[in-house]
Amino acid sequence: MFKMTHSITSDINLNKAILIEVLLKRKPILLIDDKEESKQAIEILINNHIEYVVLHLKKFEESCCVELPTTRAPSLFAPEGIFKDLEGIMKYASLDKQDYSPVSDSAYW
Repeated sequence: MFKMTHSITSDINLNKAILIEVLLKRKPILLIDDKEESKQAIEILINNHIEYVVLHLKKFEESCCVELPTTRAPSLFAPEGIFKDLEGIMKYASLDKQDYSPVSDSAYW
């Protein structure tokens, strides 16, 4: 029978705790459509190493059976606020993002 030493068990528990904390932090939601501005918004977030969740307007409308006529894409919904259009997303990317939100039961909003 294999017996773990205390230090290995402690390391494993610490790594699990760190992983759980990372997974449970809220990620911004990027609302996109098929336009070039949405592709540029994705590039901005990738280039700034910002983790995010994508929500495509068409898929939202299909799955939720509701149109979003007044919602403009790209838009970013984050713990720090709502950022509209490329200008807003560039502003979000330039923010000094500290841990504004506590660890949540949900990684998404």
